[in-house]
Amino acid sequence: MTQPAATSESRVHGLLWWCIVLISLGLLVTWLGLGWIAGDRWPIQWVVINGPGERVSDDQVRGRLLDQLNGGFFALDMAALTASVNELNWVANAELRREWPDTLHVTIQEHHPVAYWGEHQLLSDRGQLFADAGNTRIQGLPTLNGPDEQRERVIRNWLDWRQKAAARGLRLTELSLSARGSWQVVFDENLQVELGREHQQQRLDRMLQVWPELASGDRPSIIDMRYSNGLVLVNETEQTVAGSPLAVEQTTAQLAVDRG
Repeated sequence: MTQPAATSESRVHGLLWWCIVLISLGLLVTWLGLGWIAGDRWPIQWVVINGPGERVSDDQVRGRLLDQLNGGFFALDMAALTASVNELNWVANAELRREWPDTLHVTIQEHHPVAYWGEHQLLSDRGQLFADAGNTRIQGLPTLNGPDEQRERVIRNWLDWRQKAAARGLRLTELSLSARGSWQVVFDENLQVELGREHQQQRLDRMLQVWPELASGDRPSIIDMRYSNGLVLVNETEQTVAGSPLAVEQTTAQLAVDRG
C-alpha cells in the first residue's frame, strides 16, 4: 500500500532536481548575456603564493603572471598560466586555482637537487634535469658526466656505487662515462679510479676490497683498475710520461697487459 506514495515522492524529487538544473542553466545564460562571467568582469586582485620560497621568489612568480591576468575571473587561461609558472627555474611543479571572486592561489614545489649533470644542469630527486641559473656551484653535490642517451645508466651506477663506497668510508664526488664507454670514478680528496670499458662492477668491488690496505700507506691519487690480475697506483708526488706512471706498484707477481 505504501509503494504509490514512495513512487510519488521519487517523482517529486526528480522534478525538483530538474528545476534546479533548469534554473542554473537560466542563470548561466543570463550572466553570459549580461557579460557578468566574461571579458574583464571580476578581475583578479590578489595572488596568493604558497611554497618554500627558497629558490623561487614571489616576485618571480608574480612577474610571470602579471601580463596574463587581464581577463576576468572566468576568462583566465589556467592552462597557460600554469605552464608559464612551470617554466621558471627551480620549479618542479606548480598548481593554480581560483577562489571567488578575485583571488588566484599558486602552490609551488621546488626542485631538490641531488647531483650535477655536466657543468650547467642539475639532477633533482625526481630524476628531472633543470638548469641552474646561479653562478656559484652548490657545495657537496656530486657531478655526473656522460652522453645524454646514457644518463639513466650513469644515474643507476652512481646510486649503486656511492653506497658501496660509503661502506668503505669513501664519498663518491664524480662519475664519468666517456663517449668511448670508459668509466672513471672520483672520490673525496680527488682520488681518481679508472674502471675502463669492461667489468666495471667487478673492478670497483676489487678496488674497494683492497682499499683499507691501500689507505693505510701513502694515499694514492690515481688507481688504475684496467688490469685483470692487478692494479696501478700513482701518488701525487710521482711524475708521469705520456700519461703512464713511472712508479708502479703491483699487487700481484704478474701484471696483465689487457686494458679495457
